[in-house]
Amino acid sequence: MRDEALILTPWNIGPTHFDTVISACRQAGFEPRLGQSALQIGTVINLVAADLGFSLVLPSMSQLWVTGVVYRTIKGKAPIARLALAYRRGETSEIVRNFIAQVTA
Repeated sequence: MRDEALILTPWNIGPTHFDTVISACRQAGFEPRLGQSALQIGTVINLVAADLGFSLVLPSMSQLWVTGVVYRTIKGKAPIARLALAYRRGETSEIVRNFIAQVTA
């Protein structure tokens, strides 16, 4: 991947993701060459399909089938993605409250 452009969302959109991906490339032994950036992960994947480079995405994105894109699992220790939970203040749904309790426990 060292000779391919790395396609990412811009740092100011997702600094944690951006820094994690750059760090993962460096840990793999190469300095990534930044290519085109995109504001949405779906656009990132379509830029990969257009043969403009590669990207590291969450495993769940492999459900997004785009012609020309192949998803591969990272061997060894994969980078860890940190997620955040957003919900409506004063949420009254029991299902949502239970979910919040489970993921924040």
